[in-house]
Amino acid sequence: MAEDPDDYISGVLSAGQLLERAGIEVGHARRYHNPLAALQIHAEVVPIHDKAPLGAYNRTHFRRMVSYLCVQSSRDGDLVGRHENGTLVMLLRQTTLQDAVRVAKRLQQRLGSFAFWPDGANCETSTCIGISTWNEADRNARQLQVRLEAALTKARLTGRNTIVSLS
Repeated sequence: MAEDPDDYISGVLSAGQLLERAGIEVGHARRYHNPLAALQIHAEVVPIHDKAPLGAYNRTHFRRMVSYLCVQSSRDGDLVGRHENGTLVMLLRQTTLQDAVRVAKRLQQRLGSFAFWPDGANCETSTCIGISTWNEADRNARQLQVRLEAALTKARLTGRNTIVSLS
């Protein structure tokens, strides 16, 4: 996947960088028996009055703002990157499942309070978040990623503003 110039602006890692860092973080978690959690975030604009789809400029602006808010909501040691399917992934070092759920709720509240007014139309932000944690049985980052994608898929199927965790 080609690097997106918006990722540089917002401080988000590219998909390739994220995959590389996920492997490193899983290695650290295995070696030092530290907890590691991950969030996969899908945010979209839901028009309140006008059902017209967003134009390319507004989609780009919205994606940039969501990326920026996720980076601002993370801690210094956390990593935020863009996944291949356009969602954002946060790797949370030294974080248990319970703490990851708290982070997801705080992030969902922050993104939900974001007012987006494309072309003067009032829109809401809908956020679905999947959560997974690294397990001692995991041999590599791919197993964590598979659970994370399954959690996000389940959250999206459940409905708007949903958080689902799989560990």
